[in-house]
Amino acid sequence: MNQALQVLAQGWIPGWLSMLVALVSALVTLDMGKRLIAAPGGIGTAWLILAAIALATGTWAVHTLNIALPASGLNLAYQAGGLAFSWLGGAVLSAAAVRLAARSDAGLLSIVAGGVLLSCGLLTVQIGAVMALSLQPDPRWHLGWLATGALFACAAGVGAMYLQFHLRPRRKDGQIAIEASAALVLALGMLTGVGFALHAATLPPGTSPLPGTVAAQALQPLASLGTLTLLVMMMLSAVLDARMRRELREVKVAVANQANADSLTGLPNRESFEKQLDQRIERAELEQRRVAILHVNIDGFRLVNEALGPDKADQVLRAFGQRLRGTERSGDFSGRWVGDEFVLALAGDARQMAVEQRAREMLENLSEAFDVEGREILLTVSLGIAIFPEHGNRGTLVAHATIASRAAKNAGGATYCVFEPRLMKHAREQAEMLADLRTALANGELKLHYQPKVHAPSGKITAVEALLRWEHPKRGLVSPVEFVPIAERFGLISTIGRWVIEEACRQIHEWRQGGLRMRVGINLSVQQLREPDLADRIAAALEKYQVNPQLLTCEITESLAMKHSESTSLFFQKLGALGVHISIDDFGTGYSSLSHLRQLPAEELKIDRSFVLDLETSADARAVARAIVQLGLALNLKVVAEGVETEGQYQVLRDLGCDEVQGFLFGKPMPAAMLTIWAAHGDGDTPADFRASLYGETAPMPLRRE
Repeated sequence: MNQALQVLAQGWIPGWLSMLVALVSALVTLDMGKRLIAAPGGIGTAWLILAAIALATGTWAVHTLNIALPASGLNLAYQAGGLAFSWLGGAVLSAAAVRLAARSDAGLLSIVAGGVLLSCGLLTVQIGAVMALSLQPDPRWHLGWLATGALFACAAGVGAMYLQFHLRPRRKDGQIAIEASAALVLALGMLTGVGFALHAATLPPGTSPLPGTVAAQALQPLASLGTLTLLVMMMLSAVLDARMRRELREVKVAVANQANADSLTGLPNRESFEKQLDQRIERAELEQRRVAILHVNIDGFRLVNEALGPDKADQVLRAFGQRLRGTERSGDFSGRWVGDEFVLALAGDARQMAVEQRAREMLENLSEAFDVEGREILLTVSLGIAIFPEHGNRGTLVAHATIASRAAKNAGGATYCVFEPRLMKHAREQAEMLADLRTALANGELKLHYQPKVHAPSGKITAVEALLRWEHPKRGLVSPVEFVPIAERFGLISTIGRWVIEEACRQIHEWRQGGLRMRVGINLSVQQLREPDLADRIAAALEKYQVNPQLLTCEITESLAMKHSESTSLFFQKLGALGVHISIDDFGTGYSSLSHLRQLPAEELKIDRSFVLDLETSADARAVARAIVQLGLALNLKVVAEGVETEGQYQVLRDLGCDEVQGFLFGKPMPAAMLTIWAAHGDGDTPADFRASLYGETAPMPLRRE
């Protein structure tokens, strides 16, 4: 009676080992096929080859583990060439199957074709291995069993390919379950196909072995341990590759998030916000909906920067960004636009009435105090509202919201403004002024006017303060209140400041050559103090015009002077070494530390004009002025009051012991030529004259250096 070549789980090899090899082989093959989808050219080819090797080797191992020695006691052996050829044929067909099914654009027809090819690869290994047995006569094939095995293998191949490469679950854990199911289906197909193929091969009576090169018994340990080791190594390499790719994706995501986020506040940066806004407006255009945005501009943040220094000011901005994000509702998104300006796109009702109500709520929420290292900082904001499509398209909406917030700021801040076309006129005027300001220096339009400072007890002029003016060819005399903020905002103030230093020193030299030894005060901005070579520039100008450093006074606001930064302290030390006078301007409006004030090389304090204006009517103003005068006396500092406009204010300041006064009562700011005529002829708004010590020949003094 004919004998089949196969009996499952027979001999010393247990059946579970066959199942394990089949399952691991299926897992590795399908996993590498999945990697093939996203892998680039060369790497994809490598994954394809490994997938084919895994399936062909696993199928051969299952065949070897399931073939049993027949009862006749034949010692089966294989022809090495035939065995290798069957393995190679199975690998080629497996590669073609995976290549066909594992594509991002693979349709159902490709999946079915790939499954059929996969089953052909399984059967090629099985049939080829049986044909490679050294037997005479050759085994006979039972076509019914063989067809049944092919049918099962084909069904398993198509099912595994469909599950792995076509079915797309919504959740990740569902994907894992589906991939495990695909591997199990393929493993069962391998076992079933092998079983039917071996059962279909029968040995006719009188079958005898021929001399073979590879004994079947010798191959069984290799098929079990060797194949499992190979498959496990391939699986580990796939796991390591998956981990490396996951970490690489995480790094890419982190880099992308960093590129799209503002480094200080963590909010989306300008580019990221614009992309999100474009997408929202694009959807709104299709759905004929509105989109509302708010431009958020912090009021007076420059003063916060001056008072606290850049580091603590950054802490305030960071806290403000977090608070802004806290005001977001579902569907809102915000971002940092530039500097102390932020933007917020609103979801939901975008009608103007609803947006204005939201703006009022945000004004209240954003104006709560911030705690910075134990110091309470109060901020207000100006909000600009723009609504698509009424107030602009994708390219102009943020610009129009910005114009509206600037209008709110110009109205005093702590309020909101809805964009109107008339606001564009003011914006255009500012743009035109900026363009003109860029050429004002080259055209000689910027001038210094000089306002006298008067010795309070005697009423004689002792010095002047240089005040910047712009003689515009069309607008006439432009106040610094109009153009200095523009210069600061667009980075022109440093260039203008350098010109002021140079021009003041030139004018001092010219007056001295004419016999007038005039001391001149200039104002330094926060941007100038950030320049590391500012003191060197001042020294160079003094040396260029051979000016005695004692004839130059640098006026610095109290908030800047009190800033405990290394650069500010170094600047003060350099000025002190030069012998330049230092005046602390706007005194009484900042946060002074008496210990720090005592260490500064300052020579005078200037009472802020806000206190001088109320001297005649406010006891509090007189108390502040009296305290500043007494503080100056205690620290051996001269006290100057600015903004004196009435005889009553002048009398109060004299009675308090103020050293010098300055204001319209004694003289308005005037060009240098007019001041020269006044000094020579005594023509002026008041009978005040110049101190005698300002006249006469004066010898140039060398710069003091240490």
